[in-house]
Amino acid sequence: LLLQVDPSLLTTPHTTFNNQMLTRNNRSKMGRTNINWQEIAMGIGKNRRKTIGFGKYSKKERQYEDEFYIRELSIIDGGIGCALWDAAIILTRFIYEHGHQLFQNQNILELGAGVGLPGICAGRFGEQVLLTDYMEPVVDNLTYNTWLNGEAQLDDLDDEQHAQHDDNEVEQKHTQSILSPKQKKMILLQNVKSRCKSFLLDWYQPEHLTNLEHNFDILLGSELTYTGSLETIKHLIRVIDTTIAEGGVFLEILSDDRDGVHAFLDLIVAPEMGYSYSIHKVPDKYMGNFCTNQLPETYKFYLLTKDPNSERFKEFQQCLGPVFTTNVEVPEVVLDIDAKKDLSFLSSLPESEVYKKREEIEWDSSVDK
Repeated sequence: LLLQVDPSLLTTPHTTFNNQMLTRNNRSKMGRTNINWQEIAMGIGKNRRKTIGFGKYSKKERQYEDEFYIRELSIIDGGIGCALWDAAIILTRFIYEHGHQLFQNQNILELGAGVGLPGICAGRFGEQVLLTDYMEPVVDNLTYNTWLNGEAQLDDLDDEQHAQHDDNEVEQKHTQSILSPKQKKMILLQNVKSRCKSFLLDWYQPEHLTNLEHNFDILLGSELTYTGSLETIKHLIRVIDTTIAEGGVFLEILSDDRDGVHAFLDLIVAPEMGYSYSIHKVPDKYMGNFCTNQLPETYKFYLLTKDPNSERFKEFQQCLGPVFTTNVEVPEVVLDIDAKKDLSFLSSLPESEVYKKREEIEWDSSVDK
């Protein structure tokens, strides 16, 4: 097949290289990139698979204890949602660690899912997970990646065990402790197969929202405001406000280098919107070994809700770690005059309050930690 390519495609702003990073897609602010956009742009219809591993790596088996498989598209086929980015991997690592505690039996919506890794991971635990994006090739790829991490892996396991669980709801509460690791993995794969769905959702098309069956307990997103477009941010906020359930939370991971971060936060926490938020620095344990060719960036988790007193919001805050900043009022802690002598009360305080009181107390080095 002879493919004719317009030479102008190779000189447009998003493929021009200089001492500054590409700015049309706002992926970063400065420095050079290892991503060859010209090469990717010529790869129309070409895909590649990535493996995301968890646990120990076995040199003998040449695989990790647990693995996700993701198919990436060419940028021509899938736009910016064609590939797996650092932020999505970080969010997935958080979900993987806290899945049973935070995502079990929850209705979950991933916005701007791209290749779908965070949503697919959440699908192992959630009651129903909807992966959404606005381009049909990307949505088709979401369906494929769901199959790749559910039904396809089930087919590779023991046929006898597969037959016991296939197309059946598994009673997990009383059996998890006696199941083998292989059987537990099968349950998670079956959950992905039966509970993850893909859906075309264009934030600019309000009619798409009418096709959703219900609102969602947890909304997920990674780098949803990377373009900095104020119009896009307004439509995103409308989608969030329309789809979040009562007492629900919206969790997004954003790089500090994106133009749209401050605009998004300023608009969604405006008094008339009624949202409370907390921002958390990403722990070091979720960083590194991305293999995406992105330059190192600083990320934070953004957690939003309309009900800051809900147990769900508090549980997410606890798992996300110390609060970087928030608009949720923290109750004043009244210190007894003898607090300097007895610091045991600190164990009952939120971690953020412990740091606030640090300068007010004569700290002994033995209890400083």
